Amino acid sequence: MQHGLCIYNKDGFSFTKDDDFEKLDVLFRQHFPNVYAFFDEHSDKVKKAGLSNWLVCTKASGHGQGVVVFSDDTRFPTGDDIVTASQVGKARTNFNEGVLFLGTITPLSCLSTLD
Repeated sequence: MQHGLCIYNKDGFSFTKDDDFEKLDVLFRQHFPNVYAFFDEHSDKVKKAGLSNWLVCTKASGHGQGVVVFSDDTRFPTGDDIVTASQVGKARTNFNEGVLFLGTITPLSCLSTLD
């Protein structure tokens, strides 16, 4: 929220394994309007290639403080990707308390343009 990239909603997000990409994309567009405005303006190549602007990522042991892409970049991410990514690893955090990491194909390098 430091850069105004999302909208705070105390009710949070709700996902099911059955959520398809279209449903998730609408939800994320509602919560991240500035990011989607950036996508709409700067991701023509991604659209033309028929790819998602975002991918599900997860923390993985041995990767320091970064995240790794979890979802398959050859198809659109789904609710199953989100639920499964939240359950990976030894700790198996309660899904209701998990952290969702989304990566973008188009770098958000110009954060100042989103303010």
